[in-house]
Amino acid sequence: MKSHYQTIDGQRLHFLYEGLGPPIFLLHASPMSAASLMPLVSILSKTHTVIAIDTPGYGYSEEPPTQPAHVGIYADTLHKLQGQLGLEKVAIYGTATGAQIGIKYALDYPADVSYLFLDNSAHFTEAEKTDIYASYFPDLTPQEDGSHLRAVWDIVDHLFVYFPWCFQEEKYRLSTPKPPTSVLHRVALEYIKGGAHYDWAYRTAFAYEDRERIYELTVPTHIFRWEASILKPYTDRIFDKSLPANVDYSVISKESDRNLVMAQTINQHNLGPAVEVNFPVSEKVNEEIFEIPQSTFPSPEPTGQYLVEAWETINSHISTADLNIKTNAFIKWAESYL
Repeated sequence: MKSHYQTIDGQRLHFLYEGLGPPIFLLHASPMSAASLMPLVSILSKTHTVIAIDTPGYGYSEEPPTQPAHVGIYADTLHKLQGQLGLEKVAIYGTATGAQIGIKYALDYPADVSYLFLDNSAHFTEAEKTDIYASYFPDLTPQEDGSHLRAVWDIVDHLFVYFPWCFQEEKYRLSTPKPPTSVLHRVALEYIKGGAHYDWAYRTAFAYEDRERIYELTVPTHIFRWEASILKPYTDRIFDKSLPANVDYSVISKESDRNLVMAQTINQHNLGPAVEVNFPVSEKVNEEIFEIPQSTFPSPEPTGQYLVEAWETINSHISTADLNIKTNAFIKWAESYL
């Protein structure tokens, strides 16, 4: 995979790209990044020009200068990227937050979208949204004592046990097994990369999560109805009404290789002609180098205490009050386990 930075409205936007064929944007869930889509990218890039984008404020993309008031801010940024890359039309695959950005993109710029693929799209009532806003987004601003990392692990540790994770009651319990520590580590790292504003795109996506938007779409659209998704009860609500003629769907069973099935389904749809994108020379990003012996860091373990211990190690080696510098060093250490 090739990594690229593009400046849009003064902010660096990072994306990964690979392959040759009809172009498709891949948009990730919050607070993840394009890296979370690598299994799908590796399959799709055999037949498509795949551009997997870090949503502004996530992964390695800089965050917007102010908190976006609605999901359309993100869609507008990605549409500007489409223009800078010289793509007349582009297909869009979006999962969770990425699905909501994709819906808004297709509603605002239908002439520029060849196809829309929605994964983990859902419908929430206004009452449910109110409850989620009240508890789902605790403050994760970096703290000198590392307490923000305990808060991150609390989220990640419950994320695969309950949905929404903050409602820790039996009726919200998931039936799927908790993933291994290595997966929890990867998710925790994405929260930490998102920083104090990890919730920005998350909030706009929840606000926009309304099936009525799907019924308004005019572009060709395909919905993935994944049986193993934690969002399944909320995705199923989309089908309480008849879908418009331009929208179809397929079911992905719990036993299936989800990414393979999605890639095969995308390949069955006409996304337009193959294109060869002349990506501009990527901007250089200066990275600070931290000489901290790897042997001084703890290894990941199920309680999450290793995150705080790693933060303490960084505190003992970097004498600065700047928590941004310490956070960057922490991220470099955490990435070494990926």
